[in-house]
Order: sequence, then C-alpha cells, then structure tokens
Amino acid sequence: ADVDKAVAAAKKAFELGSQWRNMEPSARGALLNK
Repeated sequence: ADVDKAVAAAKKAFELGSQWRNMEPSARGALLNK
C-alpha cells in the first residue's frame, strides 16, 4: 500500500549517513516547498 511505501521512505531518509540528514536545512526546506 502507499502508506507502507511512505513509511519505508521516511525510515530511509532518517538513517545515519543519509543524504537527507546531511543536507543543509535551507535545501531541505526548498524540497519540501516544491
């Protein structure tokens, strides 16, 4: 289901060393507002 995909993506995003965690806060904000 879509919710399972969303949960898996969120878990991956917050793993140590992930691209999301290493990104500048302003860059994260720009992606979220896209």
